[in-house]
Amino acid sequence: MNVLHNTRQLLFGALLVALAGLARAAEEAPAPATQMSETLRSGIAKVIVVPGQSPAEKEVSGTYEEATPGLYGGMAQGGALGSPSIELGGVTVSTPIPVLTLPGMIVGGLSGAAKRERQAFHDALTDELADAVHRPLTNEKLARHVFQNLRSEPQLDASLYATATSIPEDTDAVLYVRIANIGIDVDGDMGVLTTSANLTLERLSDGTKLYERSIHYQDRAPLKAWTSNDRQLFDDFANFALYYLGRELAAESMTGGSHKAVLQPLASDSLKLARNNPWSGSSKSTMPTLAWGIEPSEAGMQFDLEVFDAHRLVYAQAGIHGTTHALSTALAPCGEYRWSVRPSYTSNGRRRYGEWMQQSSTSTGTADALVGRDATVAPAYTQDFAILNVHCRAR
Repeated sequence: MNVLHNTRQLLFGALLVALAGLARAAEEAPAPATQMSETLRSGIAKVIVVPGQSPAEKEVSGTYEEATPGLYGGMAQGGALGSPSIELGGVTVSTPIPVLTLPGMIVGGLSGAAKRERQAFHDALTDELADAVHRPLTNEKLARHVFQNLRSEPQLDASLYATATSIPEDTDAVLYVRIANIGIDVDGDMGVLTTSANLTLERLSDGTKLYERSIHYQDRAPLKAWTSNDRQLFDDFANFALYYLGRELAAESMTGGSHKAVLQPLASDSLKLARNNPWSGSSKSTMPTLAWGIEPSEAGMQFDLEVFDAHRLVYAQAGIHGTTHALSTALAPCGEYRWSVRPSYTSNGRRRYGEWMQQSSTSTGTADALVGRDATVAPAYTQDFAILNVHCRAR
């Protein structure tokens, strides 16, 4: 009996020592970076993008009973309407769909008509998320956006894997990306939607978290606008949110942007700028020549160009030499478009990027958030891009 008692004491003591060692190791482990350094970035040549959260993290959970004050007021965490099966890279995975939720506090003290309008807003968008297996706000689609922004980087070997896929041992790091929060708030007669995405970069060899980042995309519009026209505005919000979040997560983690420059749209032989607004132009051609100026410039600099309508990307061209480009595909007449360019150049064997051309004087948001002013005028992502109006009789 004494031998058994002593053995238990020894095992218990050894367990305490082991737990104490783990606690010390956790305290001594460096916190993951919140800013991606060039040294860290250059040390990663092969990266795997995985939808969802790191295995070491807990599931997001929370309550819908209270609103969160501040910039992202009304955001709620957690919840799921279902776990649809989605095929990714030949492997079928199940991913919880975040729930759009309306904090109950906003209903109190409102008139009957206002209550009905807010309830319709809530019901319509919740129904929209219930059908989210066909909608873009999923971890898989966010991961695809991140991967698409990384795959063209010449210095980076990037792949997209499903959660259950075995990762090759020669991988330097794993990039976990996920939709973390989707929230609704009401400000007067305006509905405010916010989507947040999280990124975690982990070294494969030892599981060390190297880098973490959260980015937010927010837009607002009158309540009736969100629920009218078969909820088209919500689809637009989801599309542009994924576009922005995917691009920013990729840029901050692996590609980086180091060239600071001032860009502005210029007139061309087929595009006339408005006298009272040099950021607004019009054209009688469906394939106008877009022009821009940049200060300062770099030797060997190229440009990426993108043109958007109110719903989606309609034209893109990468690697443009010079500061003009004649569109090779016709735009639809009688339409308003938003367009922008960003510079790129090669330095020390790596591709560097500058910021997209936009009106800095009206830009809204922070380094970690893009905030829209009115989605019925323009999505938050393109609201500060240059405007291109194509005449109704344009050819």
